[in-house]
Amino acid sequence: MLRNKHLMMVALAAVSAGSIAMGGSSLSHDEIASPNEVFSFVATQAYLVGEPTGTDRFQYDGESINPVHGGIVASLNPSTNSGSIVASFFYEGDSYLMIADRFDRIVTNVELHGQTGMGPEVLPRVFSQIATFGPASVWKNGELLYEDIPAHLMLTESVRDEVTHKVDFRGPRNIASYPGSVANPYDNQVHFVVHTEDNAPGHFPPNSWFTHFMADVVTVN
Repeated sequence: MLRNKHLMMVALAAVSAGSIAMGGSSLSHDEIASPNEVFSFVATQAYLVGEPTGTDRFQYDGESINPVHGGIVASLNPSTNSGSIVASFFYEGDSYLMIADRFDRIVTNVELHGQTGMGPEVLPRVFSQIATFGPASVWKNGELLYEDIPAHLMLTESVRDEVTHKVDFRGPRNIASYPGSVANPYDNQVHFVVHTEDNAPGHFPPNSWFTHFMADVVTVN
């Protein structure tokens, strides 16, 4: 992973700056990831939901959404649980790089979160074309910040309203009476969360460092 880190940083920086013309098209609701093929995409128009060290990293009300310069490049093979995810962004004068290249599971065409029993009840039930589970490492200004901490990526129908960034959801405690819904089942968003494993009371989710990185424009290669 470290051997390829520089090349991945250069490629992602160029994509984020718009200096690489990526072939492909936006994913439509009818296009489904195949479990037997390599699935690659670039996600831009990125933002952080809350702050990595803040107390609320889901912001259902859309109040603390922080646009950032950056994006996500992913190439994934569900049949072999292999591939790579490279996410990069600049926030408050610092550069961050998050890389996942080992996976416990890569799944396709599944419903996650909500009351599905697949993933925590932190979002409404959402259809995911592809999702990953496994470790990631994080660099800040070129220095290793966290190594092999939990990470989860999913390419889904649009959960957040792309204008207000609100989520039609009232939180895990109210999910039985109000399961919520996605904002637009005919568009897509990418979610990439990377977090420490500690317990931080007063934080949601309960980790001291939790990066909730999202992107609203998805181009499939």
